[in-house]
Amino acid sequence: MRLNRKILFPTLGWFATLLALLIVGLGLGIAAETRAQEKQTLDQIEHAFDAEVEVLSRVALGLASGTAHNPAIQEAFANRDAEALLALTQETYQRQRGIFPITEFQFYLPDATPFLRVQNPGETGAAEHAGQNSIVAQAISTQKSASGIEIEEEGLGIRGVVPINYRGEFLGVLEIGLDLGDALLEDIHAEFGADFQVLLLRDVAQQAGLSTLERYQVPFPALLGYATTMHTPILAEESAYRKAIAGETQTTYLQTLESRHIVRSIPLKDFNGGIIGVLDILLDRTGAIDTQNQRIAVTLGAVIFAMVLGGLGVTYFSTRTLAPIEVLRAAAENIAEGEFHQQLEISTDDELGLLAQAFNAMSRRIEHLMQTLELRVSERTKELEKRTNYLQATAEVARNAATIRNPDTLLQRVALLVNERFQLYHTGIFLLDPTGEYAILRMAAGQSAEEIVAQGVRIHTGAEGIVGHVISTGEPRIVQDTSEDPYYLPNALLPDTRSEMVLPLKVGDRVLGALDVQSNHPNAFLSDELQILQILADQVAIAIENLRLLQENEAALAASRRLYGELSRSDWARILSARPIGYESAESGPQPIFSPSLPQPEGTVRQIPIRVQEKTIGYLYAEKHPGEDWAADEEQIIQLVSEQIAVSLENARILNNLQERTRRDRVIAQITDGMRETLEVDLMLQNVLNEMGNNLNFSALEIRLAHPADLPENTPEDDEAAA
Repeated sequence: MRLNRKILFPTLGWFATLLALLIVGLGLGIAAETRAQEKQTLDQIEHAFDAEVEVLSRVALGLASGTAHNPAIQEAFANRDAEALLALTQETYQRQRGIFPITEFQFYLPDATPFLRVQNPGETGAAEHAGQNSIVAQAISTQKSASGIEIEEEGLGIRGVVPINYRGEFLGVLEIGLDLGDALLEDIHAEFGADFQVLLLRDVAQQAGLSTLERYQVPFPALLGYATTMHTPILAEESAYRKAIAGETQTTYLQTLESRHIVRSIPLKDFNGGIIGVLDILLDRTGAIDTQNQRIAVTLGAVIFAMVLGGLGVTYFSTRTLAPIEVLRAAAENIAEGEFHQQLEISTDDELGLLAQAFNAMSRRIEHLMQTLELRVSERTKELEKRTNYLQATAEVARNAATIRNPDTLLQRVALLVNERFQLYHTGIFLLDPTGEYAILRMAAGQSAEEIVAQGVRIHTGAEGIVGHVISTGEPRIVQDTSEDPYYLPNALLPDTRSEMVLPLKVGDRVLGALDVQSNHPNAFLSDELQILQILADQVAIAIENLRLLQENEAALAASRRLYGELSRSDWARILSARPIGYESAESGPQPIFSPSLPQPEGTVRQIPIRVQEKTIGYLYAEKHPGEDWAADEEQIIQLVSEQIAVSLENARILNNLQERTRRDRVIAQITDGMRETLEVDLMLQNVLNEMGNNLNFSALEIRLAHPADLPENTPEDDEAAA
């Protein structure tokens, strides 16, 4: 027995020590794995929040840009016509509000004074805070677009501010704000299962007028409880919040009798990078800790069982017991390294077998959870990428509309862009003819695009097909299955069309045409695609209308320039015929030139034309001393002098015309006043002669009244003229 004890006790001690180390290592590994998973989940949720904020920033900026570049809105804003501006933007505001959480739709003047609040035209309460709106102030000072998070009287939100210009003049800015409150937090909470809290800096909130919106109490007086997804907020330690508002992300582990939580406190920054509060992400880790404890308890049971077996059979049982544990350890390490598909082939019905079953169940559960999480993250990422792609397409259409002046080129770019970005089977753009009776296919992309355009497709509005129906009603239409729609007109060049969506191209209430998109898959179009494509179609319609107005304005401008050029040339011909041909420098000063012949520039002489209204009216000659070369800055200087001479001469001509007209009107007025001083014919005629002699340079003047007998008889033409 003593020998057995000597063999058993050291063996059991060694075995117990080995298993204890294994249990400790496994427990630490489980704890580390749990914390690593929690950190990964927190990182994914933080990234999702940042991505959502970035998407909303782009949405706010895109919505503001689309409205600010509308010529009708620019003109109404330039005229400070609030009623017209409200009428032009109210429909856009209501439509966009149905898609996005818009809380602010406001026009500001260049001095940061609010001009019109579209969401509440009669409200003026924000005027006292308009000067403190830093993102609006920045956009006004730089006259450039700006977007980001900001606190205002309406609450925490994302603002997009775009400058509005009209005919080269800066009119002010348009601000569109999206809500960044409970709705966004609830969406992310529903997706990831985490809770959120937003705590704002109290002084910043008070400056924005939010001091009365404290929704829950916080122990740290520098913060204000703004939003939460929890019925009873769970707050971290004060030191964590102090470090968070100092710019450091903090992670706090909290434990109560009922639950355990991990709180990540992240600095919440505005569009300038300034810290305006703290965002708390909370994960309930009670279940994870319970699971961890259960795993440790199961492992501890395995240790006790292994020690009993070791006492019964030092060699056999120790070897047999350690082998499954070694397998379990290896599988646990593989799981810790990310290989979640681990199944233990242990068929015994003892504690090790139960442990293996629990481990296998745990492994399958972890693998399933990770696959589900990866699938959800992948689906969310694809959805965000798809929305970003759609918004980028809309922004690219807006950029093309601002840079392309050829209607055909613009339509081709839009058709190709929509077809490629939305991965469509066919895209067509129809425009109404001048009579408005037919819609003509102007551009297409995708399947058989060139052949269909070459056919010269004409659709009678209101009577033929989906396109005619949409143009007549002005409302978009989605056909998820073309075989069941009565308005669908099949095309032999598009045999694989299975679903179709047609959107009107409208400017205000006027329909210019339609955007026709087709897919070779049934049920291919969703409601969010309809809304985004309708915004894109509205931008295309506005661009087409702008190009039409631009062409009309250019034609009118060209006609005005031709007329002005003709008047200018006649004036210059009269002025130059009565003056010296030019002047040249001499030692005694400038001397007039009367010779009409022009010298030929050669050698060191430079001849620079003097141009007025794109017409040459003379030349500036400059000559260097013999042996000297012209420097680049000297030639640039005489070029600038020539341009200034042209400007001064044109201004002098205009002033001379005004002076002549003034003198002529003054002389006529004086002669007329002299005639009105008396009703006697002789005295009136004498006054006329005196005034004309005093004001006009004539050598002789006389007025003769003929005797009635000497007057010729009136002709029928004279009687008709008198009548």
